Amino acid sequence: MGQRIACVFPAVGWRNKKLIAFASETVTILTDAGWDITSIQLQQPLTFSAPYGIDLDTKVFDQHPLYFSYISQLAAAQQLDLSEFDAVMTVGAPTYAVNHKRKIAFAPGLQQAFYGLADYFVESRFVDKQAHQLACEAIAMFETAAAATVTQWIATSSHEAALLQQNLGIPDKKIAICNLPATSAPKQAPWHRPNGPISCFALHEWGGRSEVVLQTAHSLRSKRPTVFVGNGSRLDFIKNINNHFLSGASWTKQSWGKRLWLNQGNVEEGQDTRSRKSHIKFYSDDDPKRINEIIDSSAVVILPEIGASFSHIADVMIRAKPVIVCSDGGAISEMIVNNHNGIIAEPEPESILRALEKITRDPSFASRLGEAARRTALELSHQTLLDFCELSFRDIFKNLE
Repeated sequence: MGQRIACVFPAVGWRNKKLIAFASETVTILTDAGWDITSIQLQQPLTFSAPYGIDLDTKVFDQHPLYFSYISQLAAAQQLDLSEFDAVMTVGAPTYAVNHKRKIAFAPGLQQAFYGLADYFVESRFVDKQAHQLACEAIAMFETAAAATVTQWIATSSHEAALLQQNLGIPDKKIAICNLPATSAPKQAPWHRPNGPISCFALHEWGGRSEVVLQTAHSLRSKRPTVFVGNGSRLDFIKNINNHFLSGASWTKQSWGKRLWLNQGNVEEGQDTRSRKSHIKFYSDDDPKRINEIIDSSAVVILPEIGASFSHIADVMIRAKPVIVCSDGGAISEMIVNNHNGIIAEPEPESILRALEKITRDPSFASRLGEAARRTALELSHQTLLDFCELSFRDIFKNLE
């Protein structure tokens, strides 16, 4: 094949850890197929810096860290010298800002706090409304200009493709869609575990909505063991809420739902960080082997994130587990046919609770959901992804000689 290709990854952060892991595996597959690919990761840390040479006061950065850390990565991408390569494949936002005349943007994953979820971000009181409006306008300006230089986009979901069209004006003909296969596939699906725990896989961030599932878990009459898998800046806040539920605080008797994950139903009795015996357990998502073991032991898996452009739901479905997703889950929910290979619930504790009870009270129904989920996941393959990438490479190289 002869041509040299650079694969550019963003700096490691909680948003893109799984994306980077999957893309690394994709690079391995492409290399095994004969392509000469060099992986390059942005070294720009997700901390305060001087984007575009502007030395900003730390106080200014503290007022909107998400904007300044994101814009720093965008600046770092544009400063890369990739002239020795014949083409570039970028993975995740905002790496598609690199300068090269032949670019394939894989799983771009727009930062939705600056786009479709901007109003929620402000409503959560993380930033000043006017400041965030200015941040969104600046990000859109930079990214729209960078996006116009991309040769081919490979979106990992129809939802992600729609976001590219709506927010960056990418024409439909430049976007290919390839749903991500499972990163690992057991030869035989683990048998259904009707008495297993409930598992929730979600980042403990405002868009992960693990708070809503936590209230659901405390609403179950059986107090079935529930496992939360994920990291994030709100983990201590989630644990604090859990302790208040365990103590029977008066405010926990109400249904907070959206108000809680938008920081409008915060704990009123102060911090409670004591270690308490509970049917709720928390684990990080750093160990892939343990994650698979948790999935295998579970009776049902909940994925409550809002508006995801990138999803690893196939990793759960391939293991024949009934899944519950939310109706506004974006890429997470688009693979689910309600009551066939999973259940689509509304993002409220009452709706998720009804879905849980439907699954846990009817083991045969749960087993059918899991079997259908596995069949859906098996339709996705690394070969299809390889074919997409190879076709894109061949298209941009055809006029080289």
